[in-house]
Amino acid sequence: SGLILYNFYKNIAYGACPFFFGFYSAFSGQMLYEKLIYLLYNITMTSLPIVWYALFDEQHRRQDPAILQPARSKSRRLENEEGEEQQLVRSDKDNYLMTNPMFYKIGMRDECFSMELYTAWMAYAVWHAAVVYYAVYYALTDVGVAMPDGKEVGMWLAGTTVYGACVSVVNLTLMMRSHVYHCLGVLLVAASIASFFIVFFIL
Repeated sequence: SGLILYNFYKNIAYGACPFFFGFYSAFSGQMLYEKLIYLLYNITMTSLPIVWYALFDEQHRRQDPAILQPARSKSRRLENEEGEEQQLVRSDKDNYLMTNPMFYKIGMRDECFSMELYTAWMAYAVWHAAVVYYAVYYALTDVGVAMPDGKEVGMWLAGTTVYGACVSVVNLTLMMRSHVYHCLGVLLVAASIASFFIVFFIL
């Protein structure tokens, strides 16, 4: 469910920025992003972190010493009284989730994926897109940024700046939503954000 919602989120956030730009271009069809980087968003800049998240992120650890230790000591006491039947509980000490089915109730109650969650994620995406677009717009127009030769920043550079900010925000959002922080997962997020700058300097 997290994989599905996040994929909707990152694409809505990415696509809503050109929508806001439409109010300033009279919805003429003028593109905000350069054509090539449209293709790279889902291929190189936001693909690997969500794959890592979907495969390896865990809300509850399979083995949590703080939780498992009382359970083990209790099973030892009950084993002497009930014998072989209680032995099954002790043998599952390495499978804490399997011996605690209450954690799976959230799926039956639609607490992981529902219309309310979908709507909230879409609103979250539009909000992030609005903040990214108008922050860049304000910085490049009201504050004013000039090139070294004295010329104003062109539309393509402004659009690329919006694109880069969007890439950074959606990747950092995924990191904030993660429950497990591993060096490889953090590296994939950093590499995804860095790939934007590599492409930017190549272009």
